[in-house]
Amino acid sequence: MLVRRARSVGLVDDARYESLFRQLSARGWNRAEPGHVPLEKPRAFRKMAELLYGTDIDRLAAAAGWSTAVTRDVLAQHAAADELPIERAGRPSVGNIAYLRPRAV
Repeated sequence: MLVRRARSVGLVDDARYESLFRQLSARGWNRAEPGHVPLEKPRAFRKMAELLYGTDIDRLAAAAGWSTAVTRDVLAQHAAADELPIERAGRPSVGNIAYLRPRAV
């Protein structure tokens, strides 16, 4: 998709576009992207629910107009505090996170 977008906005010409697609095909990336991206579980919604309702799922369900089953399902899709990576030196200890240096002004 990035290669197609680069071509559509004029960042790469036709020859470079074809060259990039050949490279993708040679690596097999035109059929499946490299690596596995794990399912993300955002934290914000669950933290808000915990702050407002604690562990009372029935109150949250009533306030949202959901059944208890739907509420449990929604909460399961959001990270609980104990599911977060452990921070060391201000950075999560997860091996697949790339840290970027601050941009120089």
